[in-house]
Amino acid sequence: MGGLTPLKKKTLACKMPQKVLKCTVEVYIQAITCPGVVLPYQPDVYLSVCVMGQYQKTLCVPPVFPLLFHEKMVFEKAFSEAIDPSDIADLLELDTTSFELIQLVPPEGEILATVEENTRDFLYPGPRLTPRASGPERELLMKRSISFPGISPKIEFSTTSVIEECELKDGQPATPACRPTPVKPRSGRRTNKSPGSAAKRKPQAAASNSYEHPTVASQSRSPSPYTHRRMCQLSEDNAQRLSHLQLGPYKFKKESESQPPSWCVVFCLLCV
Repeated sequence: MGGLTPLKKKTLACKMPQKVLKCTVEVYIQAITCPGVVLPYQPDVYLSVCVMGQYQKTLCVPPVFPLLFHEKMVFEKAFSEAIDPSDIADLLELDTTSFELIQLVPPEGEILATVEENTRDFLYPGPRLTPRASGPERELLMKRSISFPGISPKIEFSTTSVIEECELKDGQPATPACRPTPVKPRSGRRTNKSPGSAAKRKPQAAASNSYEHPTVASQSRSPSPYTHRRMCQLSEDNAQRLSHLQLGPYKFKKESESQPPSWCVVFCLLCV
C-alpha cells in the first residue's frame, strides 16, 4: 500500500562488559611482640592497617605484650587501565602500606609505633638468605614514638595477593593507571554567570583601577626640601651657563609654591 511507510527496524546494540584487572590482598595479623615492655597507660590498643589507599583496623585488645590479634583483612582494588600484571606491580610501587599501633588515650588516641613500606615490596619481598624457621611467615620491626617505653615492637603477619581479570560491573569503582589529583573548589556553591552581568561589572572594575591618590613611588621621586634649596642656590650660575643656548630664563619656585614639572627638575640636575 502506497500510503503506508514501512516501520524501521530497531537494532539492539549489545553492550560488552568491560574487563579489568583486580588485585586482592589478604593480610593476616598474628601478633605484636615487645619483650620486657610495660605500657604506662591502661586503655586498650588496636592496629590500623592501610593497603592500596584502604584503611582497616583490628579489634581492641588489652595493653599487655604480646598483643594477640589473629585477624584477617581483605583489600580489593580494580585497575581499569592496567593491561598486564606488570602494570599493577608498577602502580603498587607508588603506593604506601602502613601499620599504626594506636592506644585509646583521650582525647584522640596516641600512636605508639608505626611502619611504612611501598606496597610492591610489602607484598613481594626479596628472597631470603636464610631458610625460614618455624613460626610466623613475616616480621617487621616498627618505629616507636617518643612516648613509647623500651625497645621497638615487632609485628608478625602473613600476606597473600592475587591478580585476576574480572568484569567491571555498573557502579563498581575502578582505579585508572594514572589519575590526576582533583582540585577542590574554594566554595561548594556554583553561580551561573551571565554575559550581561559580566558586562555590567567591567566599568566598575575599570573605575577601581584608576589612582585617586598619589602612590608611594611617585612621592619618593619628588625632590626633597634640601635638594630644592640646593637647586635654588645654583639657579643663578645655571642661568649664565644656559644663556648662550637661548632656552630662556629658568626660575625655581619657593617651597610654598607648587613644585615645577618633573622634566625641568631632571634637566637642571643634568646641567649641574
